[in-house]
Amino acid sequence: MAFPDDPLRVRVELQLGEQWLDITGDVYTESPITITRGRPDEGARTDAGSCVFVLDNTTGRYSPRNPRSDLYGKIGRNTPVRISVQPNPSGPRLVRFVGEIAAWPVTWGTPHTVRVSVTAAGILRRLGQGAKPFDSTLRRAIPTHEPLAYWPMEDGASATQAASPIEGVGPLLLSGARWAQADSLPSSAPLPTIASAGSVLPMMHGPVPAPTAPLDGWNVQWLYRLDAIPAELRTFMCIRTTGTVATWYFQSAHLSSRIIGRDAHGRDVFVQNVGTGNDLFNQWVRVRFLVRQNGPNVEWRLDWIDVGGDAGGYGSTYPGKIGRPTGVASPPDGYSPLLDGMALGHISVWPAESTPAYGGAIDAWAGETVGNRMQRLAREEAVPLAYTGRLTALGTRVGPQAAATLLDLLQECADADGGILYEQRDALSLAYRTRAMHYTQAPALTLDYAAREVVAPLEPVDDDQAVRNDITIARTGGSSARAVLETGTLSVSPPPAGIGRYTEQRTLNLHTDDQCAPTAWWALHRGTWDEARYPSVSVALHEAPHLVEQVAAVDVGARAQILNPPRWLPPERVELLVEGYTEVLGVRTWDVEFSCSPGGPWLVATLDDAEYATAASDGTELAAPVTAEATTFAVRVVAGPPWPTPEQSGEAFPLDVRIGGEHLVVHAVTAPAAGRQTFTVTRGANGLSLPHPAGAAVSLVRPALVAL
Repeated sequence: MAFPDDPLRVRVELQLGEQWLDITGDVYTESPITITRGRPDEGARTDAGSCVFVLDNTTGRYSPRNPRSDLYGKIGRNTPVRISVQPNPSGPRLVRFVGEIAAWPVTWGTPHTVRVSVTAAGILRRLGQGAKPFDSTLRRAIPTHEPLAYWPMEDGASATQAASPIEGVGPLLLSGARWAQADSLPSSAPLPTIASAGSVLPMMHGPVPAPTAPLDGWNVQWLYRLDAIPAELRTFMCIRTTGTVATWYFQSAHLSSRIIGRDAHGRDVFVQNVGTGNDLFNQWVRVRFLVRQNGPNVEWRLDWIDVGGDAGGYGSTYPGKIGRPTGVASPPDGYSPLLDGMALGHISVWPAESTPAYGGAIDAWAGETVGNRMQRLAREEAVPLAYTGRLTALGTRVGPQAAATLLDLLQECADADGGILYEQRDALSLAYRTRAMHYTQAPALTLDYAAREVVAPLEPVDDDQAVRNDITIARTGGSSARAVLETGTLSVSPPPAGIGRYTEQRTLNLHTDDQCAPTAWWALHRGTWDEARYPSVSVALHEAPHLVEQVAAVDVGARAQILNPPRWLPPERVELLVEGYTEVLGVRTWDVEFSCSPGGPWLVATLDDAEYATAASDGTELAAPVTAEATTFAVRVVAGPPWPTPEQSGEAFPLDVRIGGEHLVVHAVTAPAAGRQTFTVTRGANGLSLPHPAGAAVSLVRPALVAL
């Protein structure tokens, strides 16, 4: 027999290595298992999920340090646990929670009542504890591509040398510098700037270890910024090698640059002058110098690449050998005072003629879509992430990746997009559901209040907790946009015309300034949705077992609805968005309490949806009073285009419209004549048939909206 005639068949398992161990027999059934997931109280962030149950520890089996236990050495901090149920003996087992047990607190009254009260938690708990902010995107990316040498030069203000994160590479010595001064490069922590002091000129030396195999090519890259343009050629960088050219000199000035190659005796192998523009200054520039052996000749090329902009360069050949790079340095006579203030950093040396290491990291991944960033971060940190949404170029784009923790960076993406970051139910994994995946989704759960499928109390809250009618959205480091509701019942107008001003200002890591306006208007739409909230909706599955399959499928971000609400509430169906839930599993009981927010704002225009593919005019009112019995009446469009006729949009009919508290079904609409249109209707679609005055607003029951 199925639940509730038979027990719910709850199973509790611990993961020991690759195997799951069933410990259900040690779980106290007198203490129900309580599971909580999602966002409580419409919070901005999702809390770590939790699962609470009690184990019989009379034998000491669940004392991790007890050598008498058969689980000794197998359980401890963050042991994975899985909770599942099987309501139907012939049906599938439903996983309700997967998490980690961080502690095994033992309590006892007598030697015969020894217990372990377990509180398991989802992956968010562990990821949020003791997490350090990420390094800069360049510092994170470059070492993963295995350079011969790399010096980020992101050291602190009192540093005297630049440490290397590459094993076996010594520090880069740099005298005459102000450390941690240049902070305008989003992909880097602050870098040093050159500063000559009297007769003591800055000097630099960074030794490069020998590669493990002979090289057919190599390259050196670095970043600099100099806001004062030198009037004369000055050496920005030197590279020392074992090749025919023992020292490379790279010089720049106003509208010109020069590359000099000298042998081990200081004699010129070649001198190459190159015409360059002043775009080498007043911005961050990445320099890429490469050489390759081509038979008896050496091919070389120098490129200047504006960070976030254009690239240009010059290349040539000479007879000889490329050798290997042995170090980066300043010229023998030191840096010129004309280079004072030049920022320098992220010097890297590579055992090949090219590397993808700088890639998107050079721009701090600015312009990445939310999906690409979240998946990249999860991949880099080896954290599982289930992503629900389209991974396309049309997704929300975000700005530069900051030096923050993993969870903060993921939440920053969620905030910019407007989706939900949460935990997967059946795996130890994060999950993300995009904003777009909330739009006009099919209901995951439909409850009939009249059929007693909702456990009392069902209590609407008609308050101003979520009301925001004056919203400003700013882009991190950029501009802002403001959206204000000027008219209507929830407008900024003082009562009774409105409710007064409720302001909110948020800064989001958006990619461009033009994203601010639509984001602000979407937030205003949600903040001025004029319906009561239903923060909590409860279902007792042991009293309504026919709902088990529906309820078990409901997850964070799903759409739910309640039909036939009690007569003391508005008669239309209640639309909900599930933010989370708490479920209590007993032997023959299964109670679920959903945390909900208004679902109406998410029902937006969808071209292939039978209910939400019809657009109304921007403003329509009754042209004359209407009695409670009238089935035809005239309307006047005061803003926007006229209503479509059946000839123009037959598939859209019938239309469900609202006048006051009454819902009506419109079967026909005449073409506009003298500024008026006539509706043919069926009255009382929600059980009400009321008289209405001239000027009463006429609107679609489910207004069509433009999705971002």
